[in-house]
Amino acid sequence: MFSVLKNLFGRTLYVQIWENRIRVVDLKSQRAFDEKPLLCIDMKKGHRAKVLAFGNAAVGNTNTGTAINPFSHPRSLISDPYVAGKLLKLVVKQLCGSRLFSPVAAIIIQPMEKMEGELTATESKGLRDIALEVGCENCFIYTRKTVLDPSIRSLNDFIKRGEANPLT
Repeated sequence: MFSVLKNLFGRTLYVQIWENRIRVVDLKSQRAFDEKPLLCIDMKKGHRAKVLAFGNAAVGNTNTGTAINPFSHPRSLISDPYVAGKLLKLVVKQLCGSRLFSPVAAIIIQPMEKMEGELTATESKGLRDIALEVGCENCFIYTRKTVLDPSIRSLNDFIKRGEANPLT
């Protein structure tokens, strides 16, 4: 029942990932988050890690915490899927708000660099894990070099255009 409601009323997010940038757009409202993919955390010994800041705000917080970029790796776009998921969860909360009912029905992820050839199974799983961290089971990978057509405003538009390549 909840999954039906989620698909009917949930949001579709378009996520573009670069090593030094993350852009997340709510396709329906066209609200966007476009900042550095940083998560600044305080890792005091014996304590649970505490998030101090994320995005561009994490740049100035390096004196009090450690800034982590989960997309900085010499060979792959994803260096830490766990931190990437936490970062995306914070971005979605800021973008969509913390309303009682604002679920994410689908996420379309487009890796913007380090895409020589096809995605490896490890990269695909990492991207799926990022989507799952937000609570979204419908994850689609958009691997074309062009950006998503701006007239696409929902998951149905995306599927009707034949752009969908779901991860299983």
